[in-house]
Amino acid sequence: MNVAVILSLLLAFSPITFGAEAQLPESIYSPQFRDPGEVDSSVGPLMIDKTPVTNQEFLAFIKASPEYSRSKIAPLFADSGYLTHWAGDTKFSKSESHFPVTHVSWFVARKFCAAQGKRLPTIAEWEVASDAQNPASDAKILAWYSKPNARLRNVGARPANKFGVMDMHGLVWEWVDNFSESIMSGDSRGGSSTESLYCAGAALKAKDPKLYATFMRFAFRSSLTAKYTSANLGFRCVRDMNGDSK
Repeated sequence: MNVAVILSLLLAFSPITFGAEAQLPESIYSPQFRDPGEVDSSVGPLMIDKTPVTNQEFLAFIKASPEYSRSKIAPLFADSGYLTHWAGDTKFSKSESHFPVTHVSWFVARKFCAAQGKRLPTIAEWEVASDAQNPASDAKILAWYSKPNARLRNVGARPANKFGVMDMHGLVWEWVDNFSESIMSGDSRGGSSTESLYCAGAALKAKDPKLYATFMRFAFRSSLTAKYTSANLGFRCVRDMNGDSK
């Protein structure tokens, strides 16, 4: 085997450069569930992190902004679960360095992104970048949703989607900036308002009810509070092409 072939193989299997971005071209977001008068909207162009933020990347932020460490975080900005998977303010298992950081609230995720000159994606931007409404992905997404206690792993271990973005499905849920905007109501299968509410029930009112996974995401996000943390909830950041993080 010659040197060129060996080098190509090394590059092919080398770990992703953490903090790397992919470009999301200008796209049209078509909501699956529409409020009265809601229409398709334009998304992008923008840059989006190729992978979720990792423990290692978040550690650098904590060291630069110790007020967001586990022992110093104000209760207003995070619940008692904040960074509880870490052994201390700046300590976690070395084997989990490239795992996605979880147990992070929306407040702190926004602060992290701002510190990088970025911001959290909107629902529309996340949905487009994830190629979430591609029916070919639906079975894979639902298979992951059916295993809520799946173990975490290194980011970037699976192939990127058509936009060059990785781990949008099958690793962790992710915060978005306007996470509570889309409230999922039920269909009208029951006689009372409480009978008609169930997980992703609004899918039956959608233009394509088969895309059930989309509504599970929306229903979960709309149930959160900004200080909430979870073992399977992480985030990634985006950057507008003009450099404005809004």
